Amino acid sequence: MSIAFWWVTKRFITGYFQPPSGWPQNSPILRSSLTSYRVLWLCYKYLTPKYREYIEQAQSIKNVYHIRSTKQISQFFELIDAGN
Repeated sequence: MSIAFWWVTKRFITGYFQPPSGWPQNSPILRSSLTSYRVLWLCYKYLTPKYREYIEQAQSIKNVYHIRSTKQISQFFELIDAGN
C-alpha cells in the first residue's frame, strides 16, 4: 500500500501548485485525493487479503511477479517486450 499511498500524496501536494497531467481543468484535487485515500484503505482491508490468497494458490501453476517499485514496473515491461 505504501507506493500507492505515496503516489496519491504526491499528486495531492503537487496538484496544489499545478493540476496533474491529463486531468480536466479545475478538477477537485483535494476531494479526489481524499477519495483515493479511502479507496486505498478499503482495497488494503478487503481486497488485498483475497488477492494474496489467490496469488498463493496460483503461483504453483502460473508465473507470479511481485513488483515492489516503479523501477521494477519498467523492468517488467522490458521483460515482456524481450519475450515477444
